[in-house]
Amino acid sequence: MKNEEFLHHIFLFSILFGDYLVAIILGTYSVPKKKMSVEPLSSQ
Repeated sequence: MKNEEFLHHIFLFSILFGDYLVAIILGTYSVPKKKMSVEPLSSQ
């Protein structure tokens, strides 16, 4: 029981931390390219 709960917390944390990392990566990439990029998510 404790193992399943632990895995569930890790799963939720990985999702939240993954979104946070994506936000950081998109933020750092949009800073130098902000002069040229008018459409942020169209390149991907």
